[in-house]
Amino acid sequence: MRYVQKKSTPSFFERDTRKLSYWIKYTPSKKRFLKEYILENEQYYLCIYCESKVNMDSSHIEHIEPKSLDIKSLTFDYANLSVSCNGTCFNVSNGNSRHNCGHIKKNTYDKQRFLHPCEIIDLEEYFKYDFDDFKIYTTEKNSKKSEYMIKLLNLNSGRLIIARRNDYQYFNKQLKQIKDVEKRKKFIKNKIKVKTLQFISFFRYKYKHLI
Repeated sequence: MRYVQKKSTPSFFERDTRKLSYWIKYTPSKKRFLKEYILENEQYYLCIYCESKVNMDSSHIEHIEPKSLDIKSLTFDYANLSVSCNGTCFNVSNGNSRHNCGHIKKNTYDKQRFLHPCEIIDLEEYFKYDFDDFKIYTTEKNSKKSEYMIKLLNLNSGRLIIARRNDYQYFNKQLKQIKDVEKRKKFIKNKIKVKTLQFISFFRYKYKHLI
């Protein structure tokens, strides 16, 4: 997980939701436009939680704090909206089983333990990664909160672990083709600067000495 900086509420969203009280009244076409705006301008086509690459069809608008907790104030609060993957990114043969992130979280929300990705600037400091089993673990920053998030979102689902491993192996394969040490460092630095890099926190953790 990483910090995602929200922009100010876009004028089109204010206009389209001004007279609405229920999410169901917000039309599918307008939701799709909103989702594309968030992905393009804030999340760079990465899931708000697991950082998998997503597109318009493999993601959904996520109420970070479930709107069911306060329909009136949370439903159309732009600061509370993000885009999550559907938990199906790495399914075999287009399977529909959901394994992680927003659809797994559902309406579960413990405000005292939840690490809000759009509010906690140093969010990456709560997590660390292992490069043998490719799992995400807690740090000493606040292990209770980070453990809560890992379990709530199932960030160590088998498919996510395999995907992290595969991306890491491909990254290393590219590195091995670069013999010059300085050029290799430059390659790494350039890669981890790319905001659309899948599992960006995973790679930034690995190469934090180069940031």
